[in-house]
Amino acid sequence: MYFNGDKLHRIKFSKVNLDTPVDDILDNVRVNAQRHLPQARPYPTNDIRVCLVGGGPSLDDTVDELRDQFDRGHKVVALNNSADWCLDHGIRPSAHVILTARQCSLDWVNWDIPSNNGVKCKYFIASQVIPELFDKLEGRDVYMFHCVNGLGEKEILDDQYLTPYFWVIGGSTVCLRAIGLFRLLGFQFFDLYGIDSCYMGDKHHAYAQPDGEGKETNNVLCAERTFKMSATMVSQADDFMRFVKANGDHFNLNVHGDGVLAHIVSMGAKYYEQGLSSPAE
Repeated sequence: MYFNGDKLHRIKFSKVNLDTPVDDILDNVRVNAQRHLPQARPYPTNDIRVCLVGGGPSLDDTVDELRDQFDRGHKVVALNNSADWCLDHGIRPSAHVILTARQCSLDWVNWDIPSNNGVKCKYFIASQVIPELFDKLEGRDVYMFHCVNGLGEKEILDDQYLTPYFWVIGGSTVCLRAIGLFRLLGFQFFDLYGIDSCYMGDKHHAYAQPDGEGKETNNVLCAERTFKMSATMVSQADDFMRFVKANGDHFNLNVHGDGVLAHIVSMGAKYYEQGLSSPAE
């Protein structure tokens, strides 16, 4: 929930990208499922630590921690538009995950991420993205994964694949799907960087993100602190609480920075029940 003036509003929590019509997503899945690309599939559980890097403003405060983990050989995974930020700070992602079906994704893969110790970067791309993104990634080490949200994706995928395929659990954002994706791939230890789900001051990202500008924001009470959040950020925080509550026994999660998600984790499990509310409540 969020507070706007003297009224308390409930946000409808979508399980797909909030900025993309469902029909467009289904059309993308239908086209992309015909590509002969390797699919994300289950692997045995391992003890390798994975650093998932979003674009939240706390990246500016935690870059030294992230670089230290990279220097120690931990896997760094760039989410959506954070790959360039990683490279600009001397951090080479081992993988790049893209979920959004928006046209802006084409600007996030303008060049191939350099190899790390001779190992090429792997691109994990959701079947719901625009087909032009797969075209642009031709020749790179690309894997497809699927999000099934009960909107018709399963019927399309069932028609396309004669052999079993696997879909990735999670919520409405790339962060939550990335946790589900890499748990499917066998990883269980996750560090989250730049995944704040709130503004810090007037910043919504650590780098320029034009499509994040001009969004309505509200003050939201979460675990005894008030945060400035957009509707999409509230949706992610709510999905995060639901996701961890349902699946938290299957992975170990450490959220860096001082955003909403880190605060929820630091305050303890009882706040997963309390959720988000208006400061007036």
